[in-house]
Amino acid sequence: MLGRTPDSLYQITLHPKQVARGLDILGDLFSSPAFRDIDLERKIVLEEILEDLDDRGRNVNVDDQSRRLAWGKHPLGYPITGPMRNVRRFSLADVRAHFRRFYGAANMVLAVAGPLDPGQVRTQAREAFARVHPGARRRPHAPEPNGRGPRFRAVHNESAQTQVHVLFHALPETDPGYPALRALIRVLDDGMSTRLHYQICDQKGLAYSVAGSLHSYHDAALLEVDAACSHAKLPALVTETLAMLGHFREELVGVDELDKAKRRFVSDVESSYDDLDGLCGWFGGTELYCPADPQEKRARALARVQPEEIREVARRVLRPERLSVTAVGALSPSLSRKVEKLVMGFK
Repeated sequence: MLGRTPDSLYQITLHPKQVARGLDILGDLFSSPAFRDIDLERKIVLEEILEDLDDRGRNVNVDDQSRRLAWGKHPLGYPITGPMRNVRRFSLADVRAHFRRFYGAANMVLAVAGPLDPGQVRTQAREAFARVHPGARRRPHAPEPNGRGPRFRAVHNESAQTQVHVLFHALPETDPGYPALRALIRVLDDGMSTRLHYQICDQKGLAYSVAGSLHSYHDAALLEVDAACSHAKLPALVTETLAMLGHFREELVGVDELDKAKRRFVSDVESSYDDLDGLCGWFGGTELYCPADPQEKRARALARVQPEEIREVARRVLRPERLSVTAVGALSPSLSRKVEKLVMGFK
C-alpha cells in the first residue's frame, strides 16, 4: 500500500484484517503530521550524505555523478539528499510549507493490494483520508535529453576498483518503441547466460560483475550498463561494452535469443503477482503520471516484438549524441584521456 508524491513513497505491509487500522494511521499522518525530532532527522540525513563523500568532501557516488552528467540541471540530475548546506539550514516552518505544497490529496495516489474487498477498502479509505487537505496538482517538468554527447566524466577516488556507468538517453514508457527497447535490454542482460555477463565477464574477464538495466519514466528513460573493474581494464571494458551495444544497430537479434527473453519476461510477470509491494508500486506509482497498464498487457506487447523492431529502436537510442560515460576510481590523467578518446570516438 502506498501514498506517493513525485519524490515520496510511504508503504506498509499488514494482515488483511488490519488494513482499516493501517489506513487510519496513514490518514492521520497526511492530515496532521507532528514533525517531531527534526534536528535528529537532520543529523541522520547528514550522515547519509557523508557516505557519498571522500576525505576531501567530494561526491564520489557513481550514481550521483552519472545522473548529473546525463541530466544536467534538471532535478533528475540532483542527488536525492541534496547539498549539505540545504539540510543544515531548513527549519520546521520550511518542512511544514513543503508538506502543505506537495502533500495534498490532489497530488496523491493510494494503492492497496491483497485478498480484500475493493468496495470495503474504498469506504475505509474515504473515512481515513477525509481530513487530508485537497491541495493542488503538481506536475514535474519533463527533462530534455542532452543531445550534446558523447560526454565523459572521470571522478578521482582512491578505491580498489573503478566504477563505470555507460548511459544512453532512451525512450519513455509511453513511446510506441518501448516494448522493443525492453526486449533489447532483456537480450543484453537477463542473467549470467546472456550477452553482457557472458562476454564481459566469462569470455573477456574484464569485470567480476556487470549489469544492464532500463530506468524508465513516463516522459524519459536511461539505458544503463553498470560495472566495476580494475583501473587498468577500464579502456577495454568501455570498448567492449560500446561495441556490443553498437551491434544491436546493425545485426538482427536471433529468434532463439529473443524467444528466451520473452519467456523470461512472462515468468517475471507471473511472479510479480505474489509481490504485493511491487504491484502497488507499479499501479500506484505509474498512476501519478499516466494510466498503468496491467502486467499481462505489457507481456503481450513484448511478445509481439520482432528482431527488426529491436534493430530499429537501437538505431534510435544507441546514438553518440545520447551517450554519457562516467568513471569513478583512481584513474591517472593518461588513463582518463584514453577512455575519453574511446567515448568520443563512438559512432
